Amino acid sequence: MTRFRAALLVIGLSTACTSPEAERTVPAATSATGAADISNQLVPIPWPDLAKAESQVKEQIGPLRTALEQRQASSSPDPRAFAEDHGRVGVVFIAYEFLEAAEACFRNAGALAEEDPRWPYLLGYLLKMQGQLEEAAPLLELALALEPENWVTRVRLGDTYFELGRHELARDHYGAVLDSRPEEAAVHAGLGRMAVAEGDDSAAVEHLLRALEIQPGATSLHYPLGQTYRRLGELEQAGAHLAKRGDITVRIEDPLLDPIAVLGRSAQFYLDQAGRGMENGRYDIAAENFRQALEYDPEAFRAYRGLAFSLAELGDRSGAMVELRRGLERGRTGGDSQDRWQQAEIHRLLGELLVLDGNDGGAIVEFRRALELRSDRLDAVLLLANALARSGELDEAVSLYDRLLAAQPANAATRLRRATALINLGREAEALVDFEAAVAAEPSNAEIRLRFAEALDYLGRPAEAREQRALARSEGDELAGVLAEADALVARGGFEEAHSLLQEALGRSPESLDLRLRVARLQGHLGNYAGAAEIFGRLRHERPRLAEPWRGEISALILLERYGEARERFREALENFPRDAQLAHGLARLLAIAPGAGERNAALAVDLSQRVLEARNEPATQETLAMALAESGKQREAAALQRQVLTAVGGGDDLQRSRLEAYERGEAWRLSSPDEILSLLLPGGA
Repeated sequence: MTRFRAALLVIGLSTACTSPEAERTVPAATSATGAADISNQLVPIPWPDLAKAESQVKEQIGPLRTALEQRQASSSPDPRAFAEDHGRVGVVFIAYEFLEAAEACFRNAGALAEEDPRWPYLLGYLLKMQGQLEEAAPLLELALALEPENWVTRVRLGDTYFELGRHELARDHYGAVLDSRPEEAAVHAGLGRMAVAEGDDSAAVEHLLRALEIQPGATSLHYPLGQTYRRLGELEQAGAHLAKRGDITVRIEDPLLDPIAVLGRSAQFYLDQAGRGMENGRYDIAAENFRQALEYDPEAFRAYRGLAFSLAELGDRSGAMVELRRGLERGRTGGDSQDRWQQAEIHRLLGELLVLDGNDGGAIVEFRRALELRSDRLDAVLLLANALARSGELDEAVSLYDRLLAAQPANAATRLRRATALINLGREAEALVDFEAAVAAEPSNAEIRLRFAEALDYLGRPAEAREQRALARSEGDELAGVLAEADALVARGGFEEAHSLLQEALGRSPESLDLRLRVARLQGHLGNYAGAAEIFGRLRHERPRLAEPWRGEISALILLERYGEARERFREALENFPRDAQLAHGLARLLAIAPGAGERNAALAVDLSQRVLEARNEPATQETLAMALAESGKQREAAALQRQVLTAVGGGDDLQRSRLEAYERGEAWRLSSPDEILSLLLPGGA
C-alpha cells in the first residue's frame, strides 16, 4: 500500500505514534511500468457538466481535460507529468467549487507522485474545508513530513487539530511557527481561539489583539475578542469589538492556494474585491462587488451573505434580509455538509436581523431552520433560546439553556439567562442557584451582579440586593458597573436616578461613547429634547459612520417640531447611509405631511416613497405613498391606496380611517403627532 493511500486510512490514529524520521523517507521514483499500473487504478474524475458554465470556465477546464486524457491514453505516461496534469485540473476545480472533482484529481496526483508534498497538502486542505477533519489531519501530516519547513502546512495542522479538540497537538504546531514567524497573524488567531475555548481570557486577549494589529481587516476575530472582554467585565471594549464583527478571516500567504483566486477571475475575482472593500470599511464598494459576483454565480451563498452584511453595515437591514432570502431561494441546493453549513448560516444571520427589527417571532422560525440544518450550532441554540425567552416561551427556552450548559457548564452568561427565565417561571430556588454560580464564575462582572440584585429585589430581599449592587461597583470595572446599573434603573422607569448616576460617571469619563449615548437617550426620556439633540449632534460630528446619533438627533428635532432641521438631517444621514430604508421612509413621510409648506416637497416625497415601497411593500410604506400622492394633488389615487391598507390591516385604527376620509374630501394629510414619523425610526419600523 502506498504511503499516500495509507494516510487516507489512519483516521483517528494519533500522529504521536508515527516516527518523524520514517515519515520523511521518500520512496524511489516509480517506474514507467508501475505508473501505467497505477494509472489503471486511479479514481475516476466526476467531470462537471459545463453546458451552463461561463465561457471562461469552459476555456480553462476544456484544454486541461484534453491534455490529461491524451497523457492517460499514451502507452507509458510519465507519472510526475501525469500527476502535474491532475494537480492543475484540481486547482481549477477548487477555484470554481467543483470540490468532488478536485478531490479525485488530488487523490490521483498523490498516488502518481508520492514524494510531492503538494498533493497531500491540497487534498488535506480540501477535506478540511468540507469539515472532514479526521481524514484531513493525516494527509496534512504527510505533507509536513515531506516538507518539514513548510510553515503554512503547520498552521493548517494547528487549525485542524484545534477544531478536532486536540489542543496539545495544535499548540505544538502553532508554537513551532511562532518561534520562526512571530508576526504571523494566523498563528496568533489560532492561539487566541484556543485560549478562548480553554477559558484563558488574558491569553485570548493578548493573541487576538496581536492578530488584529497585524491584520486589521480580519473582522471575524472581533467576535471572540468581544466575548472575552465581556467575560472580563470590560463592557465598553466588548461592545466596541462586537460592533465590528464580520466574516473576513485571517489571510495566510499560501503559494499553492493564492493562484486559485486568479483562476476564478469571474465570481471569485469580485468576491476578492468585495473582501478588500469590507476590510477597508467601504461597504458600498463591497456591496457592489458582491452584486457583480452574483451576476457570474447566482448560486454563491458566500456572495449573498457578504452582500447582506454590507447592506446591514450601510443601514439597510431590510435590503440585507431580502438578499438573505434570495440566497436561500437561489443558492446551491446540494445536500453536502458545506451547503448545509452555508444555508444554516444564512438562516442564523436572517434571524439576527429580525431580532434587531424587533421581530422575535420571525427570528425564532429562522433559528429553528438553522438548527434543522446544523444541530451542532450552539450559537444558534443560544439565539433561539433568547428569542423564545423574550417571546414568553420560557419552558422551551430553559430546556435550550439546559442543553447549552451541559456543553459549557461554566458559561456565566447562559446561567444568567436561564436564571432570569426561571425567575419568570416561578422556579425561584433554581434561579438563585444559577445566579450564584454565574457570580462565582465571573465575580468582577458588574452586569451579572446587578441582574442578581434585580432578582433579589423582586424576591423581597433588599439587603442582599444592596450588597450585590455595592459589589458590582467595587469589584468590577466601575464604568461597566455604572452602565449596567443605569440600564437596570431605566428598565424599572427610574429615569431621574439613572440620569444622575450617568452624569456623575460622565464627569469622570467624559469621552466614554456609551455614557454619552445613554445620557442623550435619558435626556429624551426626561423631556429635554433640546439637550438630547445637542448631545446627539456632537456625537454625529465625531462619529459620522455611527447610525444612532443621526437617528437620535432626528428624533429629538421632530419632537421639538423643528421639522426643517429634521428634513436637512435626514438628507445628510441618507448620504452616509444610502441604503437605510427606515431613514428613507421617515424622510418621505416628513416631505409629504410636514406642517410647514417649506418643509414639504410633494414630488420628492412621491419618488422616495415609491422607492421605499419597492424595497418593502407593507401597509406602512403604502400609507406613506398615499400621503405623498395626496400632497401632490392625486387624492383619488391616495384614497384607493389607503383603502387597500385598511383592508390589509383589518379595518385599521381611527387615525388610518381619518386619513382615508381626508383623501375622499380631496384634502392632503398633515402631521397629527411626531409619532407618525418617529415610529418609522424605531426597531421594527417600516
